[in-house]
Amino acid sequence: MLLCLAIDVSDSMKKPILDHTGKAIERWTSIHNALEHFVHLGVAWVKDPETQQVLPLYHLMAYGFGFK
Repeated sequence: MLLCLAIDVSDSMKKPILDHTGKAIERWTSIHNALEHFVHLGVAWVKDPETQQVLPLYHLMAYGFGFK
């Protein structure tokens, strides 16, 4: 299995946006929280002894763009 993440860190992603209720949302904070959650889930999954045999079948790729 190949898991791919595309992460946009350009200036436009760092600006706040309005959600459907009119509340300002920091895009970068939302992305950061989602990635943090993904990492915590991944660590728990890797530490599980039952998943040790299938780990070589998984590959993770992250592509970041918008860096200056």
